[in-house]
Amino acid sequence: AKITDIIHLSNLRTMTPSHTRLTQADLNAIVAREVEDARLIGTPRGITIHVQSEPFSCPIMASKELLATMSSNLLRNAVNYSHDGGRVEVSLEMTQGKVTLRVEDHGIGIPEEHLERIFEEHFRSNNAVRFNPNSSGMGLALVREIVRLHGGEISVTSQLGQGSVFTVTFAQSQ
Repeated sequence: AKITDIIHLSNLRTMTPSHTRLTQADLNAIVAREVEDARLIGTPRGITIHVQSEPFSCPIMASKELLATMSSNLLRNAVNYSHDGGRVEVSLEMTQGKVTLRVEDHGIGIPEEHLERIFEEHFRSNNAVRFNPNSSGMGLALVREIVRLHGGEISVTSQLGQGSVFTVTFAQSQ
């Protein structure tokens, strides 16, 4: 998977929002599908995913495929870096013309000195490498590029040993 991730990332980097075939996409529906996939990974380890969102549509102009990749990477990370028996919380809300997706885990967390660097390709904090040796370190770099292409914003807060919260915000399409 690593090579395809690298190619995917370099392709995304050369794109601008005008290159991206955007259609009216429902982020809620896309996230719901990716949550089902992430649950399959979490179930053997007793990890539950709790989704807080109204059954409303969250319309944004987007590439459905890229939003699925973004959601999948955020959810899989949350599961992969959770402790056995842990809980991942996902929320979607629409306020003031914005659609906000939050993915929160209570896992290993990210050392403060590494927070700035986690979106760089191949960068992995030392505790992440120990906890999950098989990751390529490409997921968050892909996520960041996808968010950029959609004119969105991404932020992260984390406490070592307590978990992490990733927040992505997009403009709602009219």
